[in-house]
Amino acid sequence: MIVAGGGTGGHLFPGLAVAQAAAAEGAAVLFVGSRYGIEARVIPQTTFPFEALPMRGLRGRGWRGVADLLQQLPVALVRAWRILGDFRPDIVVGVGGYASAAMVLAAWLRRVPRVLLEQNAHPGLTNRRLGRLAQRVCTAFTEAAPFFPAGRTTLTGNPVRTLAAPAAAPGSGFTLLVFGGSQGAHRLNVAATEAAAILRRQIAELRVIHQTGAADAGWVRQRYAQAGVTAEVSPFIEDMGSAYGQADLVVCRAGATTVAEITALGKPAILVPYPFAADDHQRANAEVLVHGNAAQMLLDRELTGTVLAARVAALAADPDGLQAMAAAARRLAIPDAAARVLAVCREVIAQERTHA
Repeated sequence: MIVAGGGTGGHLFPGLAVAQAAAAEGAAVLFVGSRYGIEARVIPQTTFPFEALPMRGLRGRGWRGVADLLQQLPVALVRAWRILGDFRPDIVVGVGGYASAAMVLAAWLRRVPRVLLEQNAHPGLTNRRLGRLAQRVCTAFTEAAPFFPAGRTTLTGNPVRTLAAPAAAPGSGFTLLVFGGSQGAHRLNVAATEAAAILRRQIAELRVIHQTGAADAGWVRQRYAQAGVTAEVSPFIEDMGSAYGQADLVVCRAGATTVAEITALGKPAILVPYPFAADDHQRANAEVLVHGNAAQMLLDRELTGTVLAARVAALAADPDGLQAMAAAARRLAIPDAAARVLAVCREVIAQERTHA
């Protein structure tokens, strides 16, 4: 199996979950990504071999973006073609991101079976186009199915990496987990530090665990110290399982992987969708949880320290409400998503061999 894609944690970690599940069943797995994405740092720390394609995110929209793509894609396609010839996979699983497009297209040209993972309720343009080339598309939300050819989608849920989430210690106060994805989120960082200064006077034993991204860690740490708030500030949290386990409430963006993780672990959340995500897909993700009573949504344009503090304080004062949100989140989870994706892969491989 080749697992192809990355660029951000939202694409990478579901792919890693599928790779781990396949390897546990004895499959040989190769991860193919971009030399410029998060996967170039994360995958070499795992047991999986990694091949890098010379692709990066487009540097502009419109004609500049098209020119950028036309320059990168032929070189990446040649590399992807050679990787397929050397590794000879039974199937290619595209998990999204710029490297996924080249690998899936090369697999289509070489007639290697192809499965896509669509993590969002509203698919992006790339996966909508690639969906025409894939035999099957595994979706995390039923809302994504109409964007793909009829009969090609299977609801599998979004595979999540292994996260051993220990329960929070009794009497440990109220712990707020804040993060904006693998790259951080500046507006969320500003609002959270302002909110914590207010909440310190309202919530006994307030504690914050905050993933800031590389650029903001220093000043965020300083702001918490100045406000007298106990905080663990990191550019990137390596052990998210522990962070989730300690959290009474999560404040975060609404990327697909984040949504899958908080439902799998049953964590109540205030979701702040990234307003510039393609097709506003983070808002669509958040709305699924809101409609299921599993989370609250706070739009980015409404986000201030004062507003966030009021939301957090109200939830902290309602333990029964938090428990109800947690239970609702768990009901939305599909904990065996990786196994379901592998089942789809086996079906596609069997069908292709029958037709060969």
